[in-house]
Amino acid sequence: MFNENLMNSVKVKRDDLLVTLYQNLGAHSTAVKEALEARRVEMLEYFQFGIERLERDDKYQPKATITFPIPKDNSSDYKRAIRMVEMTVEEVIELTEAQFDKLVMDNWNWKQELINTTSMYGKLK
Repeated sequence: MFNENLMNSVKVKRDDLLVTLYQNLGAHSTAVKEALEARRVEMLEYFQFGIERLERDDKYQPKATITFPIPKDNSSDYKRAIRMVEMTVEEVIELTEAQFDKLVMDNWNWKQELINTTSMYGKLK
């Protein structure tokens, strides 16, 4: 049986790590791009509805609290990690559990915020 308390670090091949980082960067970029487009569509629909409603009802009052948060692009985090791995002279790199969680498992500190924002526009990535 695997005891997760015993593993605090892992050694990974440099090239395997680079492939994973590029894949994670691509998935992140796609998620942000799709969320931005969905945000644009949702905003256009919201404002078009407001315009149409205002044309029919002079007393129409839109919701004052509506917001359209912009999904944050964190590509620079991936690019920095990729550049660091590209520049290392080691063929095998030792990653701590925390580094593995970010770089390989794609669980960054900002990830939940991005999920929350993109889910507002129907994108769960």
